[in-house]
Amino acid sequence: MAASNAVGWAAVALFCVSARLSVAQAWRPPYRRPNLFYITMLLLADSTNLTGSILAQAPSWQLVVAIVFLVQDSCMLFAFCTMLYAVAETASDGLKRSFLLAAGVTTVFSSNALIRKSPDIRLVAIQMGVISALCNITSRVCRTPLSSPSESTLHYWFTILGQFCYSTAILTHPDNVKGQPFIEEAAPWLLGSLVPALLEYNSATEQQQRQNKLKESFV
Repeated sequence: MAASNAVGWAAVALFCVSARLSVAQAWRPPYRRPNLFYITMLLLADSTNLTGSILAQAPSWQLVVAIVFLVQDSCMLFAFCTMLYAVAETASDGLKRSFLLAAGVTTVFSSNALIRKSPDIRLVAIQMGVISALCNITSRVCRTPLSSPSESTLHYWFTILGQFCYSTAILTHPDNVKGQPFIEEAAPWLLGSLVPALLEYNSATEQQQRQNKLKESFV
């Protein structure tokens, strides 16, 4: 239990650094309006993640991770709303926001329907975890680069290390060691951490390649 908690709190520390770097990048000039689809999916992912973690009576470090990500998402959303006044909007932007709002409302009602049909709280927690994992993965797949080639890739690597610690803490949980069906219940959270970690690694390597090309252009 102690080892799992230690690794879990290490994940919290890494995610805090990653969130700090990501938010700072969003506000660093030259200002770029954040990707609304990316932010929306993250908000849905982290909201359902927190709800599922509470219902599943997850360890305290797992709840803190979900809260850290929600704070990060809120800061990114605030940056988006602020930059709406600095960047001219087009009709397609308005259409995209309308579509995303409809998608978000649909997801919320779908979640409520799942809860009504599932009296077992543990099953509801798993369902919320599945929704969180799908939204989390979707956000990474559909994300567009927000950084310039000259900006650091540190936030990617802190996120990757955090996801690794997060998954390790889940796998070393005492319930899993005792042979209980913990992995089956924790599968959505493992999926929602390992797959995004691979996608973050891909983004980090792409950013590194962009930086290398930039350096070569000055040689």
